[in-house]
Amino acid sequence: MKTRNRQAEAIPAKISLEDLGRAMSQLDLSSVPPEKTAAAIHDHLTGIMAETILSPTAAFDLAMARRMRHRRH
Repeated sequence: MKTRNRQAEAIPAKISLEDLGRAMSQLDLSSVPPEKTAAAIHDHLTGIMAETILSPTAAFDLAMARRMRHRRH
């Protein structure tokens, strides 16, 4: 069994854990149907990640993945 160090594989970002919590709490799910709640949370988190990640390549990849996901739904 191979052990992975996920912290070493993490991409640095310019957001603290407290700021991430505040940003996530700004999501208003009152108008989102229950079956789409998970997708709305995923989209919001991806948007925050794309804006705060320090690697331009990874930020671009996240932004494009988010756009592609919007096209499918």
